[in-house]
Amino acid sequence: MTGYYANITLDGPSRDEVAEFLTKHGDVAYVAPFKSRSSSGAVVFHQDLGGQERIGISLSKHFRCPALVVMTFGESILLYELYENGEATDAYVSMPHEGLELDGPAQEGNPKVLCAAFGIEMDHKVRRVERILSTPTRPNAEFAIAANRHGELANALGLPLFAVGAGYAGIEVGELPQAPGFDPAMLRRTGGGKG
Repeated sequence: MTGYYANITLDGPSRDEVAEFLTKHGDVAYVAPFKSRSSSGAVVFHQDLGGQERIGISLSKHFRCPALVVMTFGESILLYELYENGEATDAYVSMPHEGLELDGPAQEGNPKVLCAAFGIEMDHKVRRVERILSTPTRPNAEFAIAANRHGELANALGLPLFAVGAGYAGIEVGELPQAPGFDPAMLRRTGGGKG
């Protein structure tokens, strides 16, 4: 697991559909499938870190599905952007930092919007997500490491834990996710080359 990583989780389209779309648009990535509560989905570990929002928006719009773009800054700051049908509906930064280029104040995230995007409507689940998002980042505390917060969030939303701590650069050098639900044989690379 690295201090910095980024990926996109899509609820709805299959790995092959996503990989075909990315290849058609020239985006280099690794794509892994997962099964959600009600459908299939895919996690995109993309090479173009500067284009993650563009990729998230285009995938969400094309497949008419939620796309959760997750990234870390250093080891302690978790950021996400949620797109639904190609539109930005939620954003989050676990704590502001002078090195982050934010358009305005740090986003606090909206637990209800985030949960609804992934089909979660139970109050206790929404409260759990609210606690995860609102717990301050403090040294030696529960969410001092961004991947811990991401893991709790993925677990609460029913999203794949193998997305936590994993990004394109790590996979490219053989650092594969070590979490339930991940099968290296199911990983597909887009944009040519191996895979």
